[in-house]
Amino acid sequence: GAREILLWMDKRYSHPLIFVTENGMSAYEPNKEHSIHDDARVEYLEGYIRGFGQALGRGVNLGGYFAWSLLDKCVFYHESQCHHI
Repeated sequence: GAREILLWMDKRYSHPLIFVTENGMSAYEPNKEHSIHDDARVEYLEGYIRGFGQALGRGVNLGGYFAWSLLDKCVFYHESQCHHI
């Protein structure tokens, strides 16, 4: 997971400053209620964040973490459709 890849990068590239960008997951969201109570996505992100913390505890130079957000979906749609998401 996240900890293992960060530890590998740290060792392989001699302790670089690392930024994790665009981390997230897509999931089937059949309705608004499922989107609001999205336990799978919460567990996914918690697992990654926990792994990042463990890597930091082992000395990895993690400078930043950026998760996907609702606004990132606009990248996949024409700008005029973003207000409908």
